[in-house]
Amino acid sequence: MSMAYIRNQDKKESIKNQKKGRNKTYGTLICPYCQKEVERYNSKQYVCTDKKCISQRNKDRIQKMKTEDPIKYKARSLSGSVRLGKDKIKIMVNLITEALKKPCIFCGTELTTDNISLDHKEPIYHTRLYDRKNHKSLKTYEELRHLHRPENLQIICYDCNQIKGDLNNVNFTRLSEFLEKNPIIKEYVRRKIKASRVYFGFNRKK
Repeated sequence: MSMAYIRNQDKKESIKNQKKGRNKTYGTLICPYCQKEVERYNSKQYVCTDKKCISQRNKDRIQKMKTEDPIKYKARSLSGSVRLGKDKIKIMVNLITEALKKPCIFCGTELTTDNISLDHKEPIYHTRLYDRKNHKSLKTYEELRHLHRPENLQIICYDCNQIKGDLNNVNFTRLSEFLEKNPIIKEYVRRKIKASRVYFGFNRKK
């Protein structure tokens, strides 16, 4: 028996189970967005199943979180690419709370919810994570978890994180100290590094 046949059978069984669940209703509701009366298939459902209404509901949820709890909202947005397990939101909230209203360790800019960014003290080297030619990962799961441990994470300003790139803390500190001693070229070098990283990212997307 082929794997394709087994997968098709599982898919058909899943569709049957979904239809069985849909037969059970919880009365009707009036969608607050399109004002239509529809069947309720979940006790917590309060919008219809139209894509536009669901999309608007998600936007409202995000906006509500952004205004009521900006730290948690920022923690969710920064934790997307971090592997910290089930408690990653709590860990991110603690990191952000400790860093807010304190100066950035590299440039001294006061950290706020508008300019903070998540950085790895020991860099991950994103350009060395995957071998595109041979189609294989260059790091094991354990190595990646080690780099994503809370002790290796820090909150710095967005500009410094963009310039820091794949440099570790020691090397970036040396670069920052050199630029501080040469204020004439400091802004020029920082601007050029930022521009080159944006241009590189744009080319990769294309």
